[in-house]
Amino acid sequence: EGLLSQSSSKDEMAMFLRLLDQVVFGFKAEIYDVLNVLLTPLLQRIFGGLSEPISGTDDEIQLAELRREYLSFLQIILNNGLDGVLISEANQGFFEPMISSITELAK
Repeated sequence: EGLLSQSSSKDEMAMFLRLLDQVVFGFKAEIYDVLNVLLTPLLQRIFGGLSEPISGTDDEIQLAELRREYLSFLQIILNNGLDGVLISEANQGFFEPMISSITELAK
């Protein structure tokens, strides 16, 4: 369960990503191990949120915000020299789906 449960809304996930952006920026070197453990479950939740059906305008707005925060989070990781966490042994299984999601969101 933890900070993001299976029932977390897109808004909650986006807010959590914004918080993580600030934590990564503030604790660049110290956050690597935490990100390494957190990344795969976080990506699972994000991918789940991105694939949920949209049933109205509010859902579209929340989905757009989650997409934006997801891409921003990945950019923060890369800009702060934490790119190794994306291909670490613990997260290798989600590297290809992550790249595919970026490609899909860029369309």
